Amino acid sequence: MSTTTENQTPTTPTIPFLIDSKELATLVGVRPATCAQWRFRKTGPPYITLQTGDAARTVRYELSEVTKWVQNQKQPTTTTTPHDPTTVPNE
Repeated sequence: MSTTTENQTPTTPTIPFLIDSKELATLVGVRPATCAQWRFRKTGPPYITLQTGDAARTVRYELSEVTKWVQNQKQPTTTTTPHDPTTVPNE
């Protein structure tokens, strides 16, 4: 399947790189059960549910979305003034 752009040049759609829950868990350093909890609580990275059979489904994560989610988990660090070795704390 291909699509065309304004100048009618055919392009192939890009399929995102997908990982499963076990790979996500390994990547971010948690247990696979934690990924399931994130899905249930809607606190983890966005995921895709793919139909694999009549009633079977499988969960996948777009690696680019996982990267964005991890970046959004950054917490601000507190800034402190540099230590001046010439000063002595008050006692």
